[in-house]
Amino acid sequence: MSDRRPTTGSRVSFRLIDVVCPEYDRIISEMGPELAVMGEVVLQSDRGVERDGFVIVQVPGIAAPLVVPAEKLLDVVDTTRDALRSSEIGKTGT
Repeated sequence: MSDRRPTTGSRVSFRLIDVVCPEYDRIISEMGPELAVMGEVVLQSDRGVERDGFVIVQVPGIAAPLVVPAEKLLDVVDTTRDALRSSEIGKTGT
């Protein structure tokens, strides 16, 4: 698991084999199980930032949101902080 903690709006990546909902077979029948995808966290469980928590992720191209154990996330990108940092860089001209 990434050292960063997911929050609503974070971009996260994970393997489809780690999705617990919707039906694994439905997703896998359309893609390979080792495919890593990236999406945006739309909600997290009460324990979402802990190893036994879950996050709900919307992935472009997949109609239903996916429920993934937080410990299975491969990467977490804090888009709010990264966007803020990018805008600050643009202001300083560097």
